Amino acid sequence: MSLVKRMTAVLGASLMMVSFSCAEEEATSADAAGASESSTAGDAAPDGSNADSDSGEADTGDEALAGEMDDGEESEKEDADSMLSAEAALVQLGAQLRQRQRALDLRERELNQREQLIRNLEIASVQQAGELSKLKSELNGIYAKLEQKYEEQRTVTEAKRAERAETYNRAVDELADERRRRITHLVSTIKGMRAETGADLLSSMDDVDAVEVLRKLSARQAASFLGAMPPKKAAKLAQDMLGPRLPPAELFANDGSSAESQGASK
Repeated sequence: MSLVKRMTAVLGASLMMVSFSCAEEEATSADAAGASESSTAGDAAPDGSNADSDSGEADTGDEALAGEMDDGEESEKEDADSMLSAEAALVQLGAQLRQRQRALDLRERELNQREQLIRNLEIASVQQAGELSKLKSELNGIYAKLEQKYEEQRTVTEAKRAERAETYNRAVDELADERRRRITHLVSTIKGMRAETGADLLSSMDDVDAVEVLRKLSARQAASFLGAMPPKKAAKLAQDMLGPRLPPAELFANDGSSAESQGASK
């Protein structure tokens, strides 16, 4: 930008120098013409007696002077035209330089704006990176706290679950012990009853409890109580005393034969 300004100043100074030179040339031409006129007049005055004889030479000198003046006027006109052409060229060049300067200034402003935008983006990216790093640290801290809290709750939950399981098992064991004691006491009581009374008592009891009592009696005592019961009830309790039935042997035989048949078919 400073180089263009210096070129413009140099061109302006050149234009002023051209104008000043043209003015000096005009002044010199005018002084030369005046000097020639005065010398011609001086020569004619003292030599008046020879005017008639030198009239031919005077006419020739006047014609030469007129020719020189015409040549001077043409030279001045050419110089003026050249000066005008130079001034027009300088003006056009100055306009082009100013236009170029404006374009360069505009380009410089655009580059400065882009550079500022890039700096702003860099600053923003650095800030965002810092914020993301801070957010990541905060999230990691929150996750660690949640993990710790979860582990604590899991430990407490497992401890409570184990405690509840222990309490339940202890209660079940206590109930089982109490049931065994009651069954033992009931067995002792039924042993002292008559067959009809004991049969009535066992018939009114739950089948599971009745079977458990009968299993704790001797075979003779159990037979006497079952014999005093109604036949269907006695048969039901006797069947329960035997326990669950095993599958018939035919099922295993059928399964084996079907498996063999399937293997043969394959």
